[in-house]
Amino acid sequence: MIDLSSHAMIFNRGYPRDYDGWAAMGLPGWSWKHCLPHFQKMETFAEPEAPWRGNAGPKKITRSAASFPLYEQFLRAGEQAGYSLTPDHNGQKQEGLHVAQAYIHNGLRQSASSAYLRPAMARPNLKVITHAQVMRVLLEGTTAVGVEVLVGGRKQRFHCGREVILAAGAFGSPQLLMLSGVGDPAQLREHGIGLRIASPHVGANLENHPGVNIQFETEVRHSMVSHSDMWGACVWRWNGLCFARGWVPPTSLKQALF
Repeated sequence: MIDLSSHAMIFNRGYPRDYDGWAAMGLPGWSWKHCLPHFQKMETFAEPEAPWRGNAGPKKITRSAASFPLYEQFLRAGEQAGYSLTPDHNGQKQEGLHVAQAYIHNGLRQSASSAYLRPAMARPNLKVITHAQVMRVLLEGTTAVGVEVLVGGRKQRFHCGREVILAAGAFGSPQLLMLSGVGDPAQLREHGIGLRIASPHVGANLENHPGVNIQFETEVRHSMVSHSDMWGACVWRWNGLCFARGWVPPTSLKQALF
């Protein structure tokens, strides 16, 4: 998972074949056909309806404003190099050049907190505890029945009525499982953690996307630098802060190629 409160706000669902690959390895609930309805349910895409997109979800997805002339030249150069242009890389076809999409609504970041948590804060069945650290998941046999939390320097236990949802991210979730005794027996033994469930793949096989930065030089008149003098910087800042528009805000990534 990605922390939607700190990442670059770019929205990419992922490659459908990756999901089907996970299903083929023994996770049938992670196939593309199973995950697509959840993607559709979570989003409101600010463009005409399409069979693979959602239009009534809490998270607002918008197209990046790639209005600077150099952005258009990037797309045309890619086509001349033999790559296709995909109108929606989160839709039917991901491969190709595209204008980026972002977790942004009215110029503001659409985090999981702002989309899901804050609208539900007034519910009587919701209690949010801050400045707390989950220490481990409580298990009865192989069933999760609650969590142990450090609050204000004191350990407290919270037991669930139905289920425990573990959503601590790609690093935090396996760490909590291992602290709870779920993981590779040898690694748990090395750290003095009692084994509850032997699962050697927990904490292993992390998949990440490598990034390679390639920079090219262009004439100043074709670059954003030509608009970065004192007056241009003031215009950028004014448009960004007051109207949430312009070439620079709200995210730096405007286009990409898969």
